[in-house]
Amino acid sequence: MTTFSTKGNCVITAAITKWEVEPGKTVDAWTYNGTVPGPTIHVQTGDKVRIHLINKLPVGNDMHIHGVKLPNNMDGVSPVTQKLVPTGGEFNYDFVASSKGVHNFEYSLALLAKARDYAEAARKVPKTVTAR
Repeated sequence: MTTFSTKGNCVITAAITKWEVEPGKTVDAWTYNGTVPGPTIHVQTGDKVRIHLINKLPVGNDMHIHGVKLPNNMDGVSPVTQKLVPTGGEFNYDFVASSKGVHNFEYSLALLAKARDYAEAARKVPKTVTAR
């Protein structure tokens, strides 16, 4: 796992990466900087933070940070607070670290796209199962 101890500048690349989930078994994982979970970013309250997102995923994407008070246009909830970062696109999330605590960040729309795939697969499962 990558750790950024920074005054606030880091680069996060969202991409599909071969990831070993158990010895000898790899999957195509949606990763930040090639890791699952993504990197840890350490900042101090009051630091100016810039997270430079590079989107190498096959769909438009954004990044949402939970529990941090952010300007609305930095909240990463498309299409409500920002436009999607297109495949091959980049976006700077700029804000001041104003709240103490441990917070997480995640894909927003890209995860929904994968969830839609799983939901479609779930619809193909029979609704009733008879136990014998």
